[in-house]
Amino acid sequence: MPHDAEVSPDAAFGFRETSRPPKFFTIGASISVNSAWARPCQNTEKLSPLEGVAGAMPHLLFICTGNVCRSPFAERYARLAGERCGLAGWDFSSAGAGALVGASMDKDMAHELTLLGGDPIGFRARALDREIITSADLIIAMETFHRGYVLDDHPGLVRRTFTLGQLARIARDHPQEEHGPELLAAIGAFRHRARDEDDIPDPYRRGPEIAHEVAGSIAGLLDELVPRLG
Repeated sequence: MPHDAEVSPDAAFGFRETSRPPKFFTIGASISVNSAWARPCQNTEKLSPLEGVAGAMPHLLFICTGNVCRSPFAERYARLAGERCGLAGWDFSSAGAGALVGASMDKDMAHELTLLGGDPIGFRARALDREIITSADLIIAMETFHRGYVLDDHPGLVRRTFTLGQLARIARDHPQEEHGPELLAAIGAFRHRARDEDDIPDPYRRGPEIAHEVAGSIAGLLDELVPRLG
């Protein structure tokens, strides 16, 4: 059992947020939700990461607020990182809990992506909905708020829903030889603390310097994680 996991017979779905995040909010606002302690998952055996995808391409969904800064950057950079490390068979996409539907990627984040070798061309923001959520084999949110947004309505997806910083932090505690379904199953076996310090801040309309910092943080975490997906 992970050192930060807590066993509780009261967890009907294996995890329950202590706060129910509001469904509407202002893009660019500072958001913080105190998340519940880690608990082992119960009654989620049919919803483990990568289950039932034999012969299909696993789908990794990134989530942020407007789907114009963090999550599209992560989507496009993850594709690039996958190409660089020879990862095959993964589909990367993104959506926003308060999406600016149809908008292209934020110009500062698009610039940062281009500098790193990625391509922002053709991206259009889309709204997060039930179909998008349930189609994903792995969901990576930028903040604990976005993770709570998903789990509030879909608590059974707890074993496949993390924040980016949270997932990277937990993966570091597992042997490097663990990867792909083995790694994700080991991580999903217990719920870990979702910490606010794992959050990736929103760079929306905060200028090129903040965009540079955020892009570097996302790229660094994905450089750790993407090679271990295969």
